[in-house]
Amino acid sequence: MSITATDAAGNSTNDTTTGELIVDITAPAAPTVDSQTTVDTTPVLTGTAESGSTVEVVVGGATYTVIADASGNWSIDTGVDIPTSGTFTPDINGSNEVIVTSTDAAGNSSTDVTTLELTIISGDSDGDGVPDADEDTNGDGDPTNDDQDGDGIPDYQDEDDDGDGIDTEDEDIDGDGDPTNDDCDGDSIPNYQDLDPCDTDGDGFDDEEEDTNGDGNPYNDDCDEDGIPNFQDTDPCDTDGDGILDDDEDTDGDGDPTNDDCDEDGTPNYLDTDPCDTDGDGILDDDEDTDGDGNPYNDDCDEDGIPNFLDMDPCDTDDDGLDDEEEDTNGDGNPYNDDCDEDGIPNFQDPDPCDTDGDGLLDEDEDTNEDGDLTNDDCDEDGMPNYLDTDVCEKVTPRKGFTPDGDGINDFFYINDIELYPNNNVQIYNRWGNKVFEIDGYDNQSRVWSSEVTQGVTYGDKIVPDGTYYYLINLGDGSKPVSGFVVVNR
Repeated sequence: MSITATDAAGNSTNDTTTGELIVDITAPAAPTVDSQTTVDTTPVLTGTAESGSTVEVVVGGATYTVIADASGNWSIDTGVDIPTSGTFTPDINGSNEVIVTSTDAAGNSSTDVTTLELTIISGDSDGDGVPDADEDTNGDGDPTNDDQDGDGIPDYQDEDDDGDGIDTEDEDIDGDGDPTNDDCDGDSIPNYQDLDPCDTDGDGFDDEEEDTNGDGNPYNDDCDEDGIPNFQDTDPCDTDGDGILDDDEDTDGDGDPTNDDCDEDGTPNYLDTDPCDTDGDGILDDDEDTDGDGNPYNDDCDEDGIPNFLDMDPCDTDDDGLDDEEEDTNGDGNPYNDDCDEDGIPNFQDPDPCDTDGDGLLDEDEDTNEDGDLTNDDCDEDGMPNYLDTDVCEKVTPRKGFTPDGDGINDFFYINDIELYPNNNVQIYNRWGNKVFEIDGYDNQSRVWSSEVTQGVTYGDKIVPDGTYYYLINLGDGSKPVSGFVVVNR
């Protein structure tokens, strides 16, 4: 630039300086903005710009202005700083464009070249009940780098944070919508972050044990097909398919079926098809399924509402008139090693009759009243049923006495089963051996002895006095006569 000064007389002179005007048209270096992913909905934005330049930041509908410091850094706190225009309303759970313009003193300006520098993650992205902010487990403000189970899915987008097969929302056992306050094992680690198993439905089985097909996914195991997975369903299963529900295989009744192992093979009952004797009656549970339909719950021999396998009341499995426990002839408590006919079938399952007392008579033949119940036949009235009593019974059983007083009760000499032998002959003798009565065809009806004297010499009333008399009974079938004593007592 050259300057000349001329006065009125026409004299002039030129300036002696040079380079007096500098025109600045150089744009400042492009500003930068630090990209970030954060759970903070009012984040602090930072970047660089030419020192002393005016920095205009447009983000989320708001415009902010700040001066870059001497080090060329700028910072805006969207939660504190007031926009020069607009209102900060960023896209929550989405990416936001941050436009940064740097203007120098000469009015030259430049703009950042990056895009979508701000991502705000808020709310509950995966709908698991845990806010995204709480899924930032390393606390760096960025939940995208937190992946507890290492499956490549950040926790805030992962429905099963700990990778235990149970969705995070289903580890909210108290059902309050917040899985962060549920800690089934009390180790201070919330269930959704804890690989230690829980018992969600409180049925005594850990959730992982209710994954009955073992595929690691407990959601596709539903033993009763009611649409509720086993681990969430209090309805019991029959895990081992033995016909016994799992809770009934908790034989010690402590609510934990995993510590019950009746055969001590290391496999809990509920996982073991080997049968148990749940009620401790000596009969294995599967043998108490008396109708053989594979369901022991519909077998109740005494109709008391308790299935046989849970009921210590004895059954008569082979329907031979003897309760199963009565067929344990050696009395060792194990009815499986008693096999009287050695056919390989234990007595309690074998309708073939035994001779329990070894008296040469089959048990069924000792059911003298033929009612099918061997336990109520006691011919000698010694308190021991015939089938257990080696005392041989006669074909007929005379009573030990009678009271012929005319009251209609026990007024004659009753001989049990005598009517089965119509060709019989009955004789009565006094203590001196004199016959006082004899009759053919004794029948306990009209042809009986009521103390009258029909034989020998009589004096006065033709009845015998009170006392003991000897009887002799011939059945007329060729068998040995039956004899003994009968008491007359008015």
